[in-house]
Amino acid sequence: MYVSRSSAAYYIENGSNVNVAVLDISKMFDTVKHSTLFRRLLDVGMPPGIVQLLASLYRATYVCVKRGTG
Repeated sequence: MYVSRSSAAYYIENGSNVNVAVLDISKMFDTVKHSTLFRRLLDVGMPPGIVQLLASLYRATYVCVKRGTG
C-alpha cells in the first residue's frame, strides 16, 4: 500500500492525474478450490509456467493478524 500511495503522491505533485481502480476478490479465493482454478487456467490456454508460478505463490502464502499496539 505504501508504494501505491508514494507513486500516486509523486504523480500528483508533478501535475498528473492519478486514476485507481480496485477489485477486492479476497472472498472469492476463500471459497474456490485452487487446484480446480489452476486446472481451468491450463484448459483455457494459460502457459503452464505461469500457472505453476501462481500455484507456488498460493502455496507459499500465509496471513498473520496482529492486534493491539503494544
